[in-house]
Amino acid sequence: MTAVAMVPLSIWFVFAMIGLPSFDYSDVVDFIAKPFNAVMLLLLTTTLLYHAMLGTQVVVEDYVRGAKKVVTLVLLRFAFIALGVSAVFSIFKISLGS
Repeated sequence: MTAVAMVPLSIWFVFAMIGLPSFDYSDVVDFIAKPFNAVMLLLLTTTLLYHAMLGTQVVVEDYVRGAKKVVTLVLLRFAFIALGVSAVFSIFKISLGS
């Protein structure tokens, strides 16, 4: 489901990036400050991180054994949650004004 959801989100993102006049800080902040772009970016970011978490979880479950497996899965989960929270916080902070 996450891969299917990322198809239209990725297409939107590519076209949105092509439409930017430049990749200057002010242009990117103005882009994220628009409500539609902020929501779409939140959807893309959370879907992408969840998809990556599921993928790395499968790799760990297949190739890591014993106690290392549990520790690695817990650390990966915390890492992806930390990345997600920081990404969502950053998008909110930009979109709602610094």
